[in-house]
Amino acid sequence: MGKRVLIKEASETVGLSEWELRQGIRSGRYPAMKVGTGKGKYIIDIDLLEARIRELMQANVVDSEKDNQNTYGRIRRIQ
Repeated sequence: MGKRVLIKEASETVGLSEWELRQGIRSGRYPAMKVGTGKGKYIIDIDLLEARIRELMQANVVDSEKDNQNTYGRIRRIQ
């Protein structure tokens, strides 16, 4: 386990906005633990967050490469 921080410090460390982190945590895109009930705070493990961001970036690159290889320069039916 890596260093655990709140959203503000995590956003400064990884370079994402606080808004993006909050939205990503709520949607399940980024890992975090909620402490407290109701309007509790989120605690984020920096190592897990950085690994997840790397994962998302790699998936994005692979998908765009597949799209370019499959359709570029080919005639295809429009549905």
